Amino acid sequence: MPKALAGCVAVRIEDKVYVIGGYDGTSVQSSVMYTRIDEQSGDNPNGWDESLAPMKVARRSLACVSHGKYIYVFGGYNYVSGSNLLDKAERYNIDTGEWEDLPNMPDCRDECAAGVVGHKIYVVGGLTDKGNILSSTVVFDTTEQQWDTDTRSSIPPNMKTARLGLAVAVVDNFIVAIGGVDTKGSPSSTIEILDTERNVWCTAQTNMKHGIGFAAAGYLKDTNEIIVAG
Repeated sequence: MPKALAGCVAVRIEDKVYVIGGYDGTSVQSSVMYTRIDEQSGDNPNGWDESLAPMKVARRSLACVSHGKYIYVFGGYNYVSGSNLLDKAERYNIDTGEWEDLPNMPDCRDECAAGVVGHKIYVVGGLTDKGNILSSTVVFDTTEQQWDTDTRSSIPPNMKTARLGLAVAVVDNFIVAIGGVDTKGSPSSTIEILDTERNVWCTAQTNMKHGIGFAAAGYLKDTNEIIVAG
């Protein structure tokens, strides 16, 4: 990459991979850059494009997903803002090249993760501005452009294990929450799965071989595998 970053996020839309936000060792970033991926060779002959509009709010340790022509970002941490932890949400339109504000999340959280099922984005776990590790999930409806409230049946129950720095993969209508750091400060080896149709969490029958926090995960549809890295 053009610069070293920690706590950034990456998302793919078509033949582009976007890298957003993060910490460069000096300051929290609002930057957005992308590279094109040649699926045959794995090359990026065009290098990186850093000319994209930055986020309105600089942030690291945020959650990020793509949905249609939009990149959505949620929460995170900003050393400059008043409470440091953010409830801010915004989205980037890849057609217009512009960021727009979204309704704030119901709470501040960083080190959370997100996944999309249908027209809903599930933001899972993380850390609050009071230092509490979360087992809860908040849901953003991309059609109505609002957060689901507690009065609606779509709010998922809490996970069995509160976790920050988790990874999320999406398989069909399932949100798969992988690893993270638990309330004891230990990397977790457990995996929990949210069935978004029945709106229930269950625990995977087999744990990972060891606890992992702050990893990345992706689902390979062709082989029906989830890869966890880092």
